[in-house]
This record gives sequence, structure tokens and C-alpha cells, in this order.
Amino acid sequence: MKRALIAAILAGSALLAACSTDATDFKQTAEKVISTEWKKQYDEDLADVACDDPSSTAVGTTFDCSAKGPDGTEYTFEAEITKEDEVTVNQTS
Repeated sequence: MKRALIAAILAGSALLAACSTDATDFKQTAEKVISTEWKKQYDEDLADVACDDPSSTAVGTTFDCSAKGPDGTEYTFEAEITKEDEVTVNQTS
């Protein structure tokens, strides 16, 4: 049940990246979205939240992320650069 709920919460969740929009900014922003939205919804912290470096900073670029729930469940996410200073995260499993 938690997986379906977090998918709904993270669908369309976005944060602005820092002013210098390099690949590291988008990676760190996606990691923050995942951690922050999970904490807001469940008042639990995820462990090992990590995203791959995006191959580009172009709008439309996607990159993978993962995290471990408090019970050890592995979750995967896809992040997409949706604007030149914004990343959106969706849960994939």
C-alpha cells in the first residue's frame, strides 16, 4: 500500500535546482525531493537515497534514483529534467 501512496505523492513532485544548473544540482535536487516527500507523507526517513548523474542537463533528460525504506524495502525512481531549472521525480517501483 505504501508503494502506491508514495507514487501518488512523488508524481509531479518538483524542486528548483540551484542557480548553476549542472548535473550535480539536478542529482542532488532529485535526492532531496525523494527524501523530503517521503518524510512529509510517512514521517519516516529513507536510507541510501541516491541518484545517478544525469547524462545531460537538457530538458527531457531522465536519470535513475533509488532508496531504501525503513523496513528495508528497495524503491526505485525516475527523475526528469522538466525545465532548465527544475527536476520532477516519479516512483517506478
